[in-house]
Amino acid sequence: MIELLDIWHSYGNRQVIKGISERFEDGRVYAIIGRNGSGKSTLLRIMAGLIRPTRGVALVNGKDIGSMKPREAIKEVGIVFQNPDYQLFEETVYREVEFALKNLGIENNREQMVGWALRELGLEGLKDRPPLTLSGGEKKRLTIAAVIAWRPRALLLDEPTVGQDQAFKELLMRLIKGHAEKGGPVIISTHDMEFLWKLNPNAVLISDGVVLCRGEFRRLALKECFRSTFEVLPGLAALTRALGLSDPLVDDKEAVEAIMKWR
Repeated sequence: MIELLDIWHSYGNRQVIKGISERFEDGRVYAIIGRNGSGKSTLLRIMAGLIRPTRGVALVNGKDIGSMKPREAIKEVGIVFQNPDYQLFEETVYREVEFALKNLGIENNREQMVGWALRELGLEGLKDRPPLTLSGGEKKRLTIAAVIAWRPRALLLDEPTVGQDQAFKELLMRLIKGHAEKGGPVIISTHDMEFLWKLNPNAVLISDGVVLCRGEFRRLALKECFRSTFEVLPGLAALTRALGLSDPLVDDKEAVEAIMKWR
C-alpha cells in the first residue's frame, strides 16, 4: 500500500501540491487525473521517492520511501516517466531492460526476465537496436518493459498511452490488470480519458494542487467536478448524459441497446 499523508510541495515560490492525503491499496488500479500543471507528475515522483515533499510523508507499506536506499525503493515502486528519453541510455534495447536487474544483483533467471518483459511489450524483434533510434511509441514501450522486468510491487505510469495505437492500449490494459492482480497497486496519470473509460480505475481528480473529487472513473466522469475541469467528456459519458441515464454505459454494445430503447 502507498499512503500520502498531508503532502505539500513547491517549486520555488510556486505551490503545486497543497495538503493531499490519499491511500492506494494493493491489488487495485488507480488514476490521477487533472489538467496540465495540476500536480499529477509531481505526486508520482513523490510516491517513487524521487523527490521529497516540502511537507508531509509518502509511506510504502508503512515506511517513508524518502528514507529508503535507492535499491530498496525501486524494489517497492517502479515509475515510467512521461518522456521516455529521460530513462533511456544503454546501447541496445536488451541491455536497457537488463540494466536494473544487474544493478539489483539479480543473477538467476535474468535472461528469462528480460525476454519476458520484451515479449510483453512486443519488442523481441528490436532487442539489438539502439534505444534512441526507436520511434516515440517504441521508446515508451521500452521504458515500460525496463520497469516491469524487475517486477516492482507498485507500478506508476505517467502518460503510458502517448503515441500508441489501439492494439497496444489493449495490451497495456491487460498488463495493468495483471500487475494489480498479482498484488501491488498500479497508479496511472493520463489525459487519455477513453482509455480510462475502458479500464475504469479508481480515480482521483486534482486541480491546482488539491483533490476535487474521487471515485470509480466512469461515475466520476458524470459528476459536475469532472465537467468543470475538462472541456470534453469521454464519448460514452457524453452519451450517458444525453440519454438521461443514471448508470454509465460501459461499451458500444450497451450504447446501441440504450439508443434503441430511447428511440
